[in-house]
Amino acid sequence: MKKNVAIIVSSLTGGGAERVAGYLSVQLAEKYNIYLIVTSSETITYDYKGTLVNIREYMEEEGLFYHEALRGLKDKYSIDCAISFLEPCNFANIQSAGDELVLISERCAQSPTCRPVMGHRVRELYPYADGVISCAEGVRFDLINNYGLKADEVKTIYNFIDVKGIQTKADTELDGDIKKFLGNNKYFVAIGRLAPQKNHIRLIKQFKLLKDENPDNGVKLIIKGSGELEEELQNLITDLDLSKEVKILSYSSSSFQLLKNAEAFVLASRFEGLPNVVLEAFAVGCPVIASDCLSGPRELLDDDKDYSKKYLENRIGKRGILCPDVETDNDGKTRFLADAMELVLNDDYLRSEFITKEREYIDNYNQDELLNGWINAIEATPKKARNMGDVDTKSLDYAERIYIYGAGMVGHFFYERLKGKYKIEAFIVSNKEDVKDDVIPIITPEERDLSQGAAVIVGVGYKYHEEIYNKLISLNCKKIVFLN
Repeated sequence: MKKNVAIIVSSLTGGGAERVAGYLSVQLAEKYNIYLIVTSSETITYDYKGTLVNIREYMEEEGLFYHEALRGLKDKYSIDCAISFLEPCNFANIQSAGDELVLISERCAQSPTCRPVMGHRVRELYPYADGVISCAEGVRFDLINNYGLKADEVKTIYNFIDVKGIQTKADTELDGDIKKFLGNNKYFVAIGRLAPQKNHIRLIKQFKLLKDENPDNGVKLIIKGSGELEEELQNLITDLDLSKEVKILSYSSSSFQLLKNAEAFVLASRFEGLPNVVLEAFAVGCPVIASDCLSGPRELLDDDKDYSKKYLENRIGKRGILCPDVETDNDGKTRFLADAMELVLNDDYLRSEFITKEREYIDNYNQDELLNGWINAIEATPKKARNMGDVDTKSLDYAERIYIYGAGMVGHFFYERLKGKYKIEAFIVSNKEDVKDDVIPIITPEERDLSQGAAVIVGVGYKYHEEIYNKLISLNCKKIVFLN
């Protein structure tokens, strides 16, 4: 009889984790009954197999917290193993743990993100998982050394990659507008969200250094992506007088074709997990230049899995160039990235060697071994003898005073759900001026001593979690509770 396996992810569109989750469902579908539990099913970009379940609809129908709804769905479909991707889903998977095997997949190095709330929750919840699957050895290193997870409970399984599909798509023509912009010039390409993590500001400034010293080389730069920094990056391109040399393209534009014909793919990220786009570059024979961030590039470019050391100079690896991940490259005090781009431009033999080694790597990239790693995790990971209770609200049982930080929709939802079991003394808000009288008192955080005996429930949306968490830490609050 087949086991019932749930794959829990936010959606099947948009990012690398979502792509891997969809691909994993396809790979596991022959052996298991697969249930894909998503919070959004409006747009499906990635292939999948199994039963698609929208948990948000269930939450709204029943008026449940996310992890409560997830527990209900696990029971409804008699789930034997629940695999989750990305932190909110990982937290809910653990919070809803019952008799099923709970596996969480960590997709990114956490410590460089500088998100205290996420670190707090990782330390609090991840030890309750039966097993943790990291996508790279650098992510595993981070979880063990910076978050206290046990080495034998964290296993690394690299990402699946559709090599033949990528190569087929790479053989198509570039869009006409892109061909017109490039002309017959050589170019570099960067692919990734226009967000601080990807550090396109460093790339643009380093490209400016390259152009200033080689004004007649005709080389161009294409940045493919969308995100909140698009306007800032466009302004920087204009300010540096690079409008004729640098172009930002949306995700809807050509991708693999761009990689195939580029001098190199350049990754300037501050942190990663195992960047899929590096594997995609390998698949089409595109040399790679990457910042030696935590984590991923050093493993892929040079088979180096020792993250206890840092490179202080550019390192020519087997399949690309690793550049020190230093702030001085952001303001042009150093030029590691510019030097690497110049080297690739001028050394045809080195480019050829990189491409040869990339092809060898991809030819030996064993998808069956990755699948067997997942199957082994499902079949052989021992279950923990845990007594979860409700890992979040159990801390409220011992609190002398309980508050909810936030008097909006989220805060009131929590209040209505908890008022029958706990006495909630007040809503805490940062500014009382715009808040009307409520069912319980409205106070500011400074009006109460939160350092002793108090538990504060964070009753705001995700995007405000860091702000509120940092505020409570500054007030020496010892019990900070997250319910969503």
